[in-house]
Amino acid sequence: MKKKDGKEVKKKVEWKERKKEEKKMKKKREEETNMEREEEKNMRRKRKGRRREIKRRRSKETTEKEDEKITTGGL
Repeated sequence: MKKKDGKEVKKKVEWKERKKEEKKMKKKREEETNMEREEEKNMRRKRKGRRREIKRRRSKETTEKEDEKITTGGL
């Protein structure tokens, strides 16, 4: 087998370190994107909940008005 000189060993070590760093950065980026997705989901849920609440309130108001018309006996 051929002996490796210092340059080759150094290059290989640097390459491994670079790969390790790239892996860390990739994992960090993935975590950040997952966090952003979760935040977006939560925002959508909140918006949806607000819309439902508004619809409920509106329908409640209209039913109260209709009930009031019926009890007062006219249009």
